[in-house]
Amino acid sequence: MTTNLEVIHRQPDHQTFPLPLLFVHGAYTAAWVWDEYFLSFFARQGYDVHALSLRGHGSSAEAGTLRWTSLTDYAADLNQVIRRLGGTAVLIGHSMGATVVLKCLQTQRMPAVVLMAPVPVDGLLEASLLLAWRDPTLFWDMSLVQSLSVPMPVCGVPCSPTARPIP
Repeated sequence: MTTNLEVIHRQPDHQTFPLPLLFVHGAYTAAWVWDEYFLSFFARQGYDVHALSLRGHGSSAEAGTLRWTSLTDYAADLNQVIRRLGGTAVLIGHSMGATVVLKCLQTQRMPAVVLMAPVPVDGLLEASLLLAWRDPTLFWDMSLVQSLSVPMPVCGVPCSPTARPIP
């Protein structure tokens, strides 16, 4: 199944690296999280860079209910973009995005991957229970964000790709 996926692309003036870089975001964000610093930096260094918004994130279509979206679904999104890039890329994933990269690697090889703060292989149950015990309000707020797709302010700043900290 093909999903309408948002991909932010920054092309270098002079490409010096033969493979594209493909960034995969973590939970509660989208491709925009990579754009301002990472994509522009690597494009200036001569890399052809792309950042994917997984289904239900950013401007990507929501194929079904986000709550029931699996890692296999997200890996299918990643594979769809890899095919568009010619079948190979250097994959860079953060948090949940790193786990999606690992899921993708179960079915194909990539020349290189970068896993930034990957989700533990044994899952997040222990961390979730600890959070519920230590800060039940934050646990409840995060549960609402996850189950109802309710935007959650961070430190009083509304969730927005253009939001900036107050100096």
